[in-house]
Amino acid sequence: MPRLGSLALRFALCALLVGLACSRAPAKRPNLVLVVIDTLRADRMALYGHDQPNTPALEAWAKGGTVWDTCYAPAPWTVPSMSMLMSGRQVMRRVGFSDADRVPLAEHLAKHGYRCGAVVANALLRAQNGWNRGFESYVQDDGTRQKTFDDGWPGAEVVAKGLQWLDGRGEQPFFLYLHLLDPHHPYKPYAQPGGPEFKPKRTIERRERFRSILPEARRAQLSDDAYLGIEQRIAAYDSEIFEADQALAQLFAYLDKANLSEDTLVVVTSDHGECLWEREAPKTQRGRGLSHFPQLFSGHGEVVYEELLRVPLLMRGPGVPAGARAKQHASLLDIVPTVLSLLDVPTLGRSDGRVLDPRAADVPPERVAYFTHTCALTENGRWKLHLGKGRREAKELFPPELYDLVSDPHERAPIADPARISAMQARLEQWMVEWDDKAAPLNEQDRAAMRALGYLGQDERGDGMGAEPDED
Repeated sequence: MPRLGSLALRFALCALLVGLACSRAPAKRPNLVLVVIDTLRADRMALYGHDQPNTPALEAWAKGGTVWDTCYAPAPWTVPSMSMLMSGRQVMRRVGFSDADRVPLAEHLAKHGYRCGAVVANALLRAQNGWNRGFESYVQDDGTRQKTFDDGWPGAEVVAKGLQWLDGRGEQPFFLYLHLLDPHHPYKPYAQPGGPEFKPKRTIERRERFRSILPEARRAQLSDDAYLGIEQRIAAYDSEIFEADQALAQLFAYLDKANLSEDTLVVVTSDHGECLWEREAPKTQRGRGLSHFPQLFSGHGEVVYEELLRVPLLMRGPGVPAGARAKQHASLLDIVPTVLSLLDVPTLGRSDGRVLDPRAADVPPERVAYFTHTCALTENGRWKLHLGKGRREAKELFPPELYDLVSDPHERAPIADPARISAMQARLEQWMVEWDDKAAPLNEQDRAAMRALGYLGQDERGDGMGAEPDED
């Protein structure tokens, strides 16, 4: 029989081993991959019900995660939307990360042990403006090789560069940010051998639908050739979505092969949507000569209609339900707080977004979107008021427009409701005053990049949002 002292020693040794096991370093946090597909509106994706087969890889991959049916960008172009996405903070004109008071996601994750790398095809997100903060590697197509960005990096090249960085990732958790420029203007037809064909939908009914957007006296301006050009470009836009989808197929395959899928949170979204000749061009956009048939609006910026703001949002990884379609209304502002919660990383402090719960019933929150001359307030997911802002001329060019998104989701027929317009206008104007901030001036490199992407015309603006100084 062992002696009592020997038994006590064994118990003490067991207790010590248990204590050591409990005091080991916490389990490694999940990795993060954030994919932003520039200029991608949700309703042009097969995943969201579009009739073109342009998202097969995303559809297959999304079965293991959650798709948000409704997600909004807070602005209709890259710089302000990405400023808000990467910080979870609402900004109005002071965009980018040159100032120390707003901490971007990568810098925060780096402080908590993450290695951070980025591959960015959009030349507006320049390191000189703080977009590289927190990234040990920030690889960017700076747009110096081309005048109109039509020779920029395709999605496959962006993904390949990102995977090259992942090959040397080491043992730390990582954050990889990929920003694809497909399907940004100019739309270039993409064809994959043996893949789907994206042909123009040329019909008399569709031609007349486009013509009906114009005032009656100008409808004859949309000739058959001009109409065909519109359809060709829309088909090319759809094909570029497929190009981005196929690039992401390579990312998903890499994560699977490297046994990273189970330990990696992947988020796929866009910075804003796109208008595809579906409404008359805003008066501030006419005559710039940057698009085919400029009497109808194509591109983004300037106005804040639904097609410019509705973007996809998909998540897959630890803590994300598989095979779910979330009804909860989401915003790009919600991505940072949600991601940090899923990664079990402390919050960034103040946040204007919320932690999303795909299983929760939702009452759509109040939502504001804005650009240079216009802004909009949406209440309860239904009532949406558009206003001109800033200069008196802008307010005259963009008088109040109220829409019921339930009965008119495409915002075609403004309604008269003076009492509701007055109340919402007061709230929106109050919001704009509360959130206004001093804009940083653009340097010439920024202005050149914006011209190449079509954001600056004859009435060039000089601050981070392209906004002119406010005047009464």
